[in-house]
Amino acid sequence: MTRKIINIIIAILFIYILGTSALYFTTQKDVAHWEAETTKMAKNEANLKNVRRFYVFTTDKTYYTVEGNNKNNEKIYFTYSPDTKKKTQTKADKLVNHENALSLARHNLPDATVKEANIGLEDGEYVWEVSFRDKNGALGYHYIDASDAQWYETINNL
Repeated sequence: MTRKIINIIIAILFIYILGTSALYFTTQKDVAHWEAETTKMAKNEANLKNVRRFYVFTTDKTYYTVEGNNKNNEKIYFTYSPDTKKKTQTKADKLVNHENALSLARHNLPDATVKEANIGLEDGEYVWEVSFRDKNGALGYHYIDASDAQWYETINNL
């Protein structure tokens, strides 16, 4: 009897692992597709020779951004929105970088655990969206203007 129960539990766990793995890989396929597409556009249009980071930023529209160096060895952010087909690029030295965005969020939210930062466009301007968990465990987003490092919005308790 106990052997049969153990076999059933093992079978259920095996099916659960297969199901969650299939779901994970299916959802990651779209992200991998857009990373490849955005990287290809950035190499063709911004002359990026390498890509170091890929960001996904979603508010009203979705933006995919790659960070890399162009042929002149300048660090560039290249952003594409599949919703509007708009492509934007800027030199990274004009903006707050990834590490600084995380540091600013940690400074502005001392009681929160800062998770990740993604760059994208909001009203045509580059913005860092920094995710965090507050002291109660609720998810939130802290938005920082990438051009002047100023906080402009925090969304709590998601």
